[in-house]
Amino acid sequence: MLKMTGVAVTHPGQIRKTNQDRALYSPNVGAVADGMGGHQGGEQAAAITIDIMSGLTGSLSRERLIDTVRAANKAVFDESERPELRGMGTTIVAAALHAGEARITMINVGDSRGYRLRDGALEQVTVDHSLVEELVRQGRITEEDALTHPQRNIVTRALGLGTDLEIDVFDLDARHGDRVLLCSDGLFNEVDVEVIAEKLRSIPEPDSVADVLVQLACEGGGRDNISVVLLDVVDDEDPAAIRAAAEATLRRMPPAAASVFDAVGGDADNAVDPNPTDQVPTVIDDDAEPESTAARPAPRPARSMQEPDPVVDADRSRSRWVALAVVITFLVAFLGISFYGGNVYFATEESGEVVIFKGRPGGLLWVDPELEVETGVPLADLAPAGVQQLEQEVEWTSLTDAQTFVDQLDRVESGEPDG
Repeated sequence: MLKMTGVAVTHPGQIRKTNQDRALYSPNVGAVADGMGGHQGGEQAAAITIDIMSGLTGSLSRERLIDTVRAANKAVFDESERPELRGMGTTIVAAALHAGEARITMINVGDSRGYRLRDGALEQVTVDHSLVEELVRQGRITEEDALTHPQRNIVTRALGLGTDLEIDVFDLDARHGDRVLLCSDGLFNEVDVEVIAEKLRSIPEPDSVADVLVQLACEGGGRDNISVVLLDVVDDEDPAAIRAAAEATLRRMPPAAASVFDAVGGDADNAVDPNPTDQVPTVIDDDAEPESTAARPAPRPARSMQEPDPVVDADRSRSRWVALAVVITFLVAFLGISFYGGNVYFATEESGEVVIFKGRPGGLLWVDPELEVETGVPLADLAPAGVQQLEQEVEWTSLTDAQTFVDQLDRVESGEPDG
């Protein structure tokens, strides 16, 4: 039977006085949360999330991991109703090995990342939910530009921003020798991915390679908090070794975060009740719809027909096919343009207020953008950087992402948002 052993390390970095990251390792589970929303809010959001994730002990499954993340989202959102914590949120990236199965489920919300090293090759499994990643996907900036983009700290998805949560879920096969890396942006923004891969390949001990990666991030500038969770997939492991890895993790955690590890080595009674109250998000693959069981109409009796003239029939058949092809082409073009032109959202200014339109900026052929949301945010409340962000008219594939973008625009009062 396969197990995941590993270590979790978190560090405030070289610039920030506080650490809003939280990291978790317990047998067969790892997670990283990068808090946002100011000093108090960011720490609180990340701590709540990892505290709930630490209840994932005992029998694990894909559904239970998803339900636990949703429970964490609700807990953070409920706590953010307090005026002093309003607007707080956190990223989450987590991985769990299914009990008795050679399978790993990885989830991601935000711009913390999950990687897998297999046979010496490092693969980024997750996709960043960030403004710069959206701009890269749209071809508006390059990956090199994203590294220094002034809005690279804007996250488009996070726990705690609302009751609805869109979660990316990745199902991976697992085998002995696989190595899983979960990390906050404080690592990959400071250390080149090729360097990360080389250290993962060359250093066998999880705690040693985690320490090296944190040290490299600090040497690279350490401008943000740094969290690293390293998980090795191995054959049946001595329970004492697993516990020793967890204790090594405790020694590396700051006191404020260490309390979330109380469940390590505990029993399933300490787990969060995973009973779901929300439906699984649409981004998760569902089983194919079952074949319809509705009664089919009875076949019509064959009609008596004259034997067609071969030449005349061929001409008529060719004409019908040409006409049908023209109709189909026109229909596909019409539907494609309608979908492309009206299936995105963008924020802009109208009458001195920030609003959200559905459609492409400036319209596309017959598809004009339509006002979707009046946000109530006056343009005068935005800092110059916020106005510049708004003028880019970035296109979003969901209304939630567009609203999150508006929520994180630089304000005169708050300055640059915390990421």
